[in-house]
Amino acid sequence: MSGGYFGYTQNNMTQIIEEIQYVIDHNNEELPKEAQNEYDKYYFQFSDEVIDKLKEAIASLQLARIYTQRVDWLLSGDDGEKEFLERLDKELNG
Repeated sequence: MSGGYFGYTQNNMTQIIEEIQYVIDHNNEELPKEAQNEYDKYYFQFSDEVIDKLKEAIASLQLARIYTQRVDWLLSGDDGEKEFLERLDKELNG
């Protein structure tokens, strides 16, 4: 089973999720002293409201990645309708 209907572009979503998570993890964290200058002291400085929206973005992208992967396998012929529905349900509901 390999998929490929969408050219494996769903893997890009994983990278985007990881990059957004990096921003969340480093928000309000000081840069190393040698990297600081008069304008940049922190990696990122976003409000709690923005961080909450970034977390929502991650949740939405995770859902999109799951759906894209499952549809990819269905359209590639790796899964039939039954497997598509079962795997989709399993991935969405843990």
